[in-house]
Amino acid sequence: MNKFYIILCILIFKSAISQDIALQKQLNAAPHDSIRCRILSDEINKTQSFDEKLALNKQLQLVVDKALKSDRYSQKEKQLFLENKVTYLGNYGYVYQNAKFRDINRALKYYEASIKISKSIGDEEGIGRAFTNTGFAYEDLGNLPLAIDYYQKALKIYRKLNNVNSTTIVLNNMAYVYQSQRHYDKAIKYFEECLELQYGREEQNERLVALLLNNVGLCYNSKGDLDLALSYYNKSYAILKKLNNESGIGLLLNNIGENYMQRFSKHEYKNSAEAKELLAKTNDYFKQSLQIWDKQEDWVSKSITLKNMGMTALYQNNEEEAIRLGSESIALANKAGLPKAIRSGSELLYKAYKNKGDYKNAFLMLEQYTKLNDSLVNENNKKEILEKGFDYEYDKKEVLLKAKIKAERQKTNFIYCFIIAVLFLLAVVALIYFYFYKKKQKNDKKLREAELSLEIAESERRRISADLHDDLGVGISTITLLSNRIHKQNSLDDMKLDAQNITKNAKKISNKLTEVIWELNAEHNNLEHLLLFIQKQGNSIFKESNISFSMIIPLEIPNIFISSYHRKQIYLAVKECFNNSYKHAQASKVVCKVTLNGTLLFEISDDGIGFDVPDKLKLASGEGLKNVQYRLSNLSGTVAIKSSDTGTNIVIAVPLP
Repeated sequence: MNKFYIILCILIFKSAISQDIALQKQLNAAPHDSIRCRILSDEINKTQSFDEKLALNKQLQLVVDKALKSDRYSQKEKQLFLENKVTYLGNYGYVYQNAKFRDINRALKYYEASIKISKSIGDEEGIGRAFTNTGFAYEDLGNLPLAIDYYQKALKIYRKLNNVNSTTIVLNNMAYVYQSQRHYDKAIKYFEECLELQYGREEQNERLVALLLNNVGLCYNSKGDLDLALSYYNKSYAILKKLNNESGIGLLLNNIGENYMQRFSKHEYKNSAEAKELLAKTNDYFKQSLQIWDKQEDWVSKSITLKNMGMTALYQNNEEEAIRLGSESIALANKAGLPKAIRSGSELLYKAYKNKGDYKNAFLMLEQYTKLNDSLVNENNKKEILEKGFDYEYDKKEVLLKAKIKAERQKTNFIYCFIIAVLFLLAVVALIYFYFYKKKQKNDKKLREAELSLEIAESERRRISADLHDDLGVGISTITLLSNRIHKQNSLDDMKLDAQNITKNAKKISNKLTEVIWELNAEHNNLEHLLLFIQKQGNSIFKESNISFSMIIPLEIPNIFISSYHRKQIYLAVKECFNNSYKHAQASKVVCKVTLNGTLLFEISDDGIGFDVPDKLKLASGEGLKNVQYRLSNLSGTVAIKSSDTGTNIVIAVPLP
């Protein structure tokens, strides 16, 4: 048997060494210190051993401190390493607060340093985490008012960040403080609020739910409602069993044992078979719990379970066993620095010595118990903690009220901003309209002075005026109508829909103005500007559709003068072809190829459903193609149209000057 254990130890030792080597290889292969930090943090979170956590955390500290001193990292990268420093400081605090033999004052120093750095870099999550840990440390020390202070600070941060899990943990800790002060109804209220936060969430934290169910059970157990308490314990136990969470299972076994011990203490006939069965169950649950604490080397939890086993021994009138178990419990609690566990152990020993007739030791234990009890549960503590509870309730209502006011203010601000934006847009459109209207009149005057063709000048004036009146006038009227309607809307969805329609009309007006500006700008009176503008507008037409569009133009374009009138007619003719493909062809691809050979040639092809060309030109719906023919005839140009069920091909030819 001894040989077997030696071989097993050797195998475990080899496994640990191989894991260390694998980790070291992973760290050496990492290309950046930030990746090394992430690897070490993951390993720290994985391990349950406090010694391993401490060793890995020291490695993390070396990597972070070295990176912070290095000149090769930017300020932004150093911000990341400072966040990792907050992590390793918090890890140190956690280890020293929760290891076998605690050093809580040392843990508090690490939490204090963590808070200082988190504040300097604006890491609110880090500040909240450090506040929570500090509150928990003060709770372990028995300074409950200070613990509540830190929990409330953490709660404000987590509410602001909308961190549900962390909010739940802090509320749970606050409830536990009230439970320790025997305010069981208030504690149950907080625990149930925690459960409400967790139930119904997609990412429900089952381990946290199990802990909360256990805590509610503890409160009912303390109130004497043992059946209700046991039902909560069983729900919690089922979750922890599924999660294979040994620490949680050990805690539940201890609590269920206490439940049965309390049933025994209330039993009228202590020597009856039913009472003896209750005591047997009590012992069985405590022993199962103790096995888990020994396996995990959790001396803090072991101290509590030993005290409970001592109470069971006392019920069996075995004072010697009760004194042995109570003394062992206090020894562990003293090393761990747990005043609450020392207090309960002292109470056990007082009763055991008293039953034995050793009044000297009984008096010493009673004195120790009374001293600790006065420091942990006193009227000042109760009063101060209750006042802080009222502060929390007030803060909670204030947060909800502020959120409601903020939502109303945002809605009002949105309406005001939207109305101002629409009015500003209308003013801009009106100014642009006025500006280009004046410019048009000026151009008309120049055309008359230059004795251009009266027919062309009159035609242009009517066309531009009609375009501006029809497109801009209708667009502006629509925007005005929709803007007025927003005033009467109560639904935010309706306002958004009207806003989208205003945006569409504004976009149409903008496109029309772009065309007018381009048409009137004499700097664009050349072939290159014409082709580039057609290409740009073609991309704009097909951009928001599923149609693939491409326009192929020559790499070298000669510097040929094209008058404003010719530019406009050519552009409108090509645009009409693009629009027909977009609206009617049901095409997936449109290609426009430009060729220059003494003639400006546009070949526009699509793979759509096609149409009957002669019939289309006879119908009223063929006005667009007739307009193309009319525009090109004024330029001595031609248009040839071929169409079938496999697509349409249109060739526009315009002679170059």
